[in-house]
Formats: sequence, C-alpha cells, structure tokens
Amino acid sequence: GSSINFTSTENVNDAITMTAINGGIDITGLGDDENDDINITATRSIKLLSNEDVLDAISIKASAGGIDIISSGTTAGDDIDIKATTSINIEANENVPDAITMKATAGGIDIDAVGTAGEDIDITATGSSINLKSTEDIADAITLNATQGGIDITSSGNTAGDDIDIK
Repeated sequence: GSSINFTSTENVNDAITMTAINGGIDITGLGDDENDDINITATRSIKLLSNEDVLDAISIKASAGGIDIISSGTTAGDDIDIKATTSINIEANENVPDAITMKATAGGIDIDAVGTAGEDIDITATGSSINLKSTEDIADAITLNATQGGIDITSSGNTAGDDIDIK
C-alpha cells in the first residue's frame, strides 16, 4: 500500500481544486481503526454549499453513534445559528422523558414569535402533561402577562380532581 498526498505552495484561494465535469465525487474511508477517520481541518473557515433544489441538499448523517455540533468561541457572536427562509423542524424519536432538551447553563432562554394574530406559540402535550416550574425565590417567579386582550384558564376534565387549584 501507499499514500497519496496533495500539496500546493501557491498562495491563492483555490490552491487545490477537484472538479468532476460529469458525475459526482466520492470520498470513502474504509479503515477499521478508531483513528481511520476522514478529517477536514482548516486554519480559517470551512464552508459547505449546495446548489441543488432538493429536500436534502445538504445531509449530515451518522448511521451509528451521535452527531455533535460544538462552538468553543468566547467572543460575542460566536454562536450556533440555525436559520431558514422556510421552517425549522426538530424531531426526536427516542421514547424517553427528555427526548428533546434545551438548556442554558448560564443566561436565560427566550422563545419569541414575531408575527401577526394567529401566529401563536403553541405548547401541546398529547397524552401527557405540561409542567411549568420556577426555583427562583421572588414574588413574580412565574408571570402570565397579556399586554392586550385577556387571559383564560380552562379545565375541561370531568373526573373528580380535574379542577383548577390556586394555593
């Protein structure tokens, strides 16, 4: 066996270019050692771009194991941004109590819907409960505030104990 190494000393943006005029380009690593990975490292940025208008124009898939997206930046703006001109869908299929977890280990969490009437924030637990809990010891630990319109609290249960308790 032998290795193939590409090296360029020219200082231009496209110092090494691979182009397939017809067909695609496959990169496959068939090693069986834990270090036989495909590594892409840049001292600057890594950019992926697809111009095909299909549902999976860019697909990241692990056939086994998980996927981690980590930003280790320490400057304001070194965030992980997920943006779309269409919808963003997050779906988990593991049957555990915390199938989707959002946690801020410092700071708060904001959920905003900036739209018009009917473009609401809906929280639905089908066959389960919704629990709101605050551990901060202040007078307004949980606040419900309608800046316009009213607030309705409805209990539609018809079993004993299916009522509204305010303690």
